[in-house]
Amino acid sequence: MFRMQKKPGNKWLVMPQMKVNGRWVSMAMGYVPIVDAKRIIASAQEDIEKRAKRHNNPRRRNSAVTWERQVEDIRNYSDFKRLFKKTFNRMTAYKLDQAGSRIYIERLGELADLYPEWEERLEDEIEREHRSKRTKRNTRRINPGLKVGDRVVEGSRKGKVVAFHTRGTVDVLFDDMEYPIRRQLGTVRKA
Repeated sequence: MFRMQKKPGNKWLVMPQMKVNGRWVSMAMGYVPIVDAKRIIASAQEDIEKRAKRHNNPRRRNSAVTWERQVEDIRNYSDFKRLFKKTFNRMTAYKLDQAGSRIYIERLGELADLYPEWEERLEDEIEREHRSKRTKRNTRRINPGLKVGDRVVEGSRKGKVVAFHTRGTVDVLFDDMEYPIRRQLGTVRKA
């Protein structure tokens, strides 16, 4: 939207405006020749008409994929898995007491009812993946038989274990240092 005021001579004051909190606010001001003012207004009106045509385009309106259409388009396990994960991720974007969360929970239930064998297969895959991640994490932090006073190596540095702290960390006094520093158990090994 533009507001124009005629000024003395052949100049117009053109002020582009935008609606902010229900009020029209001038964004910028400038004096321009009348020819330029008419061109600015004409191009703005063309843009508005183009946006209106795009917005009212029936093909655009029908291009939105509904939930029912997405469920109908499931042809194999990979389609099911993609839609299930997408729905689950959308569900987790909401808090449990919000309406959006409940909608996506119902959709996940609908998918599980329609394809119970695929849902079970997906749960098994996720559980196996979770177990493997958990064991990888735990094997890295297991104490590899170290005791206080043992000699250890980290890269090319050698030192002595001084103390154990939280799970997976150890204080090491390296030969080239005056004070011990805390290291991850996964980064040091027995010398």
